[in-house]
Amino acid sequence: MSTPQNNIPNEYICPITLDIMREPMVMPDGHTYEKEAIKKALELRPFSPLTKKSMKFSDGYINYSLKSLIETYI
Repeated sequence: MSTPQNNIPNEYICPITLDIMREPMVMPDGHTYEKEAIKKALELRPFSPLTKKSMKFSDGYINYSLKSLIETYI
């Protein structure tokens, strides 16, 4: 099912890709990103794209609650 971009809850959107997340990953900076997007970003620079806090990909974890909500939404 396709949903109009302007009706997607902001919490479902990755701040890096600006697309709806499929694998939302919570990182130590307190923000949630699409898994592959934050992995690539941290390979380039080991800092949060939003807060500039130093962080490692291995310190993040999948947000299964948000993932379930997104799957229900789409």
